[in-house]
Amino acid sequence: MVMRKKLVLIIWRIVLTSLITAILVFQIAGCSAAKPDDLPDMLEMIDRGAQIIIKVAQPSYDVVINGSKIRQIRWTQLDQLDTFSRFRSDFDKIFNIKVVTEENGVNGKTGVLYIDENNKRNGNSSLRYAFRNESFITRYWNKEEVKDQIVKIAPETYGDVSDISAYALYAAFNAYFDLIYDWENPNSFNPTKALTREEFYAMVTRADSGVRDIKIDEAFEKAVGGPTDYSKYAQEVDEYGFLQIGNKSLDGDNFKSPISRIEAVYLLVNKYFSEELKNVTGEEEAYKDAKNAGDLALKLGFKYKAKDTGEIVGKDRWQSYMLAYMFLHPDDGIQEELYKALVVAKKMDLIEDEECRWDEPLSRAEAIELLTKVYMAENELYGYLSTVEYGKMEETKLDDGAKVGEGTEQSEEENEKAAEESLNEVLVAK
Repeated sequence: MVMRKKLVLIIWRIVLTSLITAILVFQIAGCSAAKPDDLPDMLEMIDRGAQIIIKVAQPSYDVVINGSKIRQIRWTQLDQLDTFSRFRSDFDKIFNIKVVTEENGVNGKTGVLYIDENNKRNGNSSLRYAFRNESFITRYWNKEEVKDQIVKIAPETYGDVSDISAYALYAAFNAYFDLIYDWENPNSFNPTKALTREEFYAMVTRADSGVRDIKIDEAFEKAVGGPTDYSKYAQEVDEYGFLQIGNKSLDGDNFKSPISRIEAVYLLVNKYFSEELKNVTGEEEAYKDAKNAGDLALKLGFKYKAKDTGEIVGKDRWQSYMLAYMFLHPDDGIQEELYKALVVAKKMDLIEDEECRWDEPLSRAEAIELLTKVYMAENELYGYLSTVEYGKMEETKLDDGAKVGEGTEQSEEENEKAAEESLNEVLVAK
């Protein structure tokens, strides 16, 4: 009888020990999930002011890169560009662009791609001006047959673009508006190549408006490691980006590293839809692969609460550490201000898929598509910037010698009819 009692007691001790061990393992595993092994090292690094290089996730598609860098970036007024001359001529025909001669003898262009916010002809136009024009959208962009014609002439631009390429449409707009270029042998678009932060920032500036003088921001140049081909354009939009130079998050290495899709969305939403962003609570749903983690930087220790004031303070480089952590541990969620930008993007259909692949790099083709969707979302929200196809002009001459003066806008109906007929002729000919 005594032996049986001892045996039962031993068995219960074994069961109890196993239960305690299981509970400890569960607690340790849970702790590890909340505070990964690399977090202590990251906290030690940020506290001593060490730089961290942000590594985005691997893209979910194959990346093919052709060519090598050849020349410095330049910025030329749109109607004075002479790159891809054959393509440019064919592109103009599709959109019924006409050549005009100014009083000073300089040739310019008029048509739906060259209208400013005052419905005036403006040779110093941009991608945004085109997409913010009602006639461009309704008469051309919304017609699949027009897009088909653009795709057909796209191979006249880059050696890696064919008329069956999924990227041909955006390659064509890149070539015409001179957004991203610097490759040769063959002259390539490299649609799947990731954009760096400096390239994307510069592209947003160049796509937004016409050529203008830019005063160099010496503080910005110093913060990003000195002047680059892109820095003077990038400085114009860096205030809208997540990484800031003020806390050293945007430094030279990260400036020249690939930008993530979530950063690109944040910059564009912050720049073009700031009021909508302010109204987001963070409780709204965004994309299936996005989860709001609240102020994750504070939870992890990249921010702290000041003892004397109770103010939440970010440590130097906290934004770069936050991104680095998010890309290493995507299941832990997204810093709240970044998540809120995704909510706006979802509402505006900036990314139409159910998942936004927020931690992947932004490719060149994706960047141009994203910009066009931003401009069209602006139209839906704020209305068009311009409406006419041929803007009001000072007295000048068309290439056939006919004079056009201040009364041009009065013959808009005739211009539109002629443009429609011309477009139909181009579509039939192609």
